[in-house]
Parts: sequence; C-alpha cells; structure tokens
Amino acid sequence: MKIMTSLFLCLLSLNAIAMPVDFHGYLRSGVGNNLSGQKLGCFNNPGSEGNEFRLGNECSIYGESTFTLEFLEKSKTSSSFKVQTTLAFFPNANTQYGDESNQNDVDIVEAFFEAKNIDGIPYTYWAGKRFYRDVDIHMNDFYYFAAMNGVGAGVKDIPLFNGSFSAAYIQEVMTSSSTSDQLVKSYFDFRLFGVKVDPIGELNFWSTLSNAPKGSIGSKDSSTGVTSYKNYQKVDGEAVGVRLRNSLTGGFNDFAVIYGRNLMSSLSVYGNGEIATNADNNKRYKIRIVEHLTKKLNDKLEFHSALTFEQRNSGLKDSRWVSIGARPVYSLKENLHFVTEVGHSEVINSEKSLQLTRLTAALEIAINQSIWARPVIRLFATETFWNKENRTNFQGKKEGHSVGVQGEAWF
Repeated sequence: MKIMTSLFLCLLSLNAIAMPVDFHGYLRSGVGNNLSGQKLGCFNNPGSEGNEFRLGNECSIYGESTFTLEFLEKSKTSSSFKVQTTLAFFPNANTQYGDESNQNDVDIVEAFFEAKNIDGIPYTYWAGKRFYRDVDIHMNDFYYFAAMNGVGAGVKDIPLFNGSFSAAYIQEVMTSSSTSDQLVKSYFDFRLFGVKVDPIGELNFWSTLSNAPKGSIGSKDSSTGVTSYKNYQKVDGEAVGVRLRNSLTGGFNDFAVIYGRNLMSSLSVYGNGEIATNADNNKRYKIRIVEHLTKKLNDKLEFHSALTFEQRNSGLKDSRWVSIGARPVYSLKENLHFVTEVGHSEVINSEKSLQLTRLTAALEIAINQSIWARPVIRLFATETFWNKENRTNFQGKKEGHSVGVQGEAWF
C-alpha cells in the first residue's frame, strides 16, 4: 500500500499545478462458493495457456490502474511527451482486513516514457517497462499474438507499405540471487501492422529475434543457507507470425498463424535456456493457429468464439493443445443479459490425453446492450469436468462446480 499512497500523493501534487493526468484501468472482483463449504475453486487444463473459458473460473480479485501524464508542446508541430504507470493488484480476497499473506499483491507492470511527432517527424519513441502486446481472446484471457511485455525501448508508427512499422529491443533478466551476475535475455522485435489488403481485410506481421548467454546462476535457500545452481546454455531463437483481420458488421474475424523456435518457442519473453536432463533446447518449437470470431447476429444475440491449436516440443517430447469455446450473449432487456459459455480443451502427448470441459451460465446486469458492455455484475453457475487421465491433477475428483457473483469493468 506504500506504493499506492505515494502515487496518490504525487497525483495530488500534479493536479495542484494543473498537469493533465488521465486515469483508466480494469477491475474484476466477486465472491464464489463450491457448494461444499469451500471457497470457489478454479480448474485449468495442465499444458493449456491463458485461463480457458474464464467465465465462472476466476478465483481472485484482479485490477490494473493506469495513470498517464501528458506533456503537450504548444506549437505548430503538435509534439507531445507522455509518462505512463500501471499498477496491477491481486489481493487474496479472504477477508477485508488481515489479508496480507500475499506479500506481493501490488506490482508496477508499466513505467515508461513516450514521445510523439518530434520536430514534425510522425514517429513514436518509447523507453521503459510496458505492455507490448496485440490482440487477445477475452473469453480465454489469452494474448496470443505479439505478446512481448517487458522492459525495453523502441520506435513505432513508421509509415511503411500502407501500414505502420515498429521496432523494439526488449530484455528480461534471468533469475539471480545477486545484482552482480544478472544475465539478460535479449529480444529484437519487429512489427508491420495495419496493411490493408482489399477485399480480404487487414494484415499484421510480427517477427522476433532473440538470444540468451551461457552462464551459471546460484540461488541461496534462506532456511538452509545452501546455494544451488542452474546452468544455462547459449541459445537463440526466432518467431514469425501473421494475423489477418476481417471486419464484420457488429464484430470481426481474426485468423493468425505463428511459429517460434528455441528461445522463442514460448512465443513470448519467457523463453528458457536452462540445461535440463534429457532435454535439447535446440529442438524446441511451437506452432500456434488461432481462429477468433466475434459477431452480432441480430438485435438480441451476440457471441464470440475461438479455436486454438498448438503443436509444440519442449525439448523433451512433442505435445499438442486444442481449445475450442464459445460465449453467446442474449439481451433479455437493454441492461439484463443471459450469458452462456461452453468450452473443451485437450492436451495430448505420447503418454496421455488430458481433457477438460466447462459449462457456465450467467445472468448479467450491464450498463448497456452489448457483448462488451462494462461494467457488469453477473450471477454465475459453472460445472467443470475432466477425463480419467486428468484426475491426478485435481486430487482424484471427477468434476468441480461453483456458484458466485462477480463484477467486471474496464474504464
């Protein structure tokens, strides 16, 4: 809370000298029960990504508060500077007071500077820590394309081929117990977005080159005083992807294909060069295909759906992930919606197939009549079940169910 208090005092001082500060963010919060005297439990298929079929499967409070300070240049060039900070908070939500067992319940996830249109050049320059990502599948809480959030610097908005070109350097520090041996992974990210291709839609291209050094990093156990070491090999990696967006009446259709290898086999900055027993980092890869549709069918019914396919190798073995889900929203009245969500996930490798299916129904009080209406307050009931091979991941249970009330907003 010291971070929040300090930021609040800074904002008050800026307001006192008439500096323009913009505030926006995201929040979800609620309460749930599994009908057996226990708190709402969440179930995710091991090996899948994001939070598939998230309706009724969010067990914590989560919020983001973004503060943007604009420095406007009063001249004919319309140059501008921006400073942006985003706090992410996720308390345990077990009680109103005395809920501090989660010691890291506030993170600074963005702290960056941005400058635009300097000396009449229509580029955007940035440096710092930021979200650096493209589209998501809201139903799965999954940023699947060009999600390279991290610390770095770059230039954006360069006109090229009827689109907008961006280049950035991003790094992530590899785990270290000291400040003297903090090896970094380096990523060079290139994007060409918004290329109009009539009549099929808009193309977005993404590519990343990466490398990580060889090294040995120690971690000291505070209870025993023993230092253990992890060895990392020198490894590089590349990723390439293309996303086609076709705008539809009352919605859109996205189709994306992405390939990454070695350090970029995670398709993010979280690649790992650690040397593991029987693993071969040079064999790691991932192919991801996403079909994402949001559509308004009539004045009452809207829905969005997503199909995700991944073929991958962890350096140990091949595996496959397939996820398909849909969320129809029917407007009973302008501010009252009936929402359902159904999804099936399967993670397959040479040893077994892990399957999970979720069915959820919810009644929403919404600010307006739209599938994206926020804020909302929803009453939900959800049922999750899985196959026999997955029972060891859920304490031998055959299924899980819960009811709850949740609010969600972005602002």
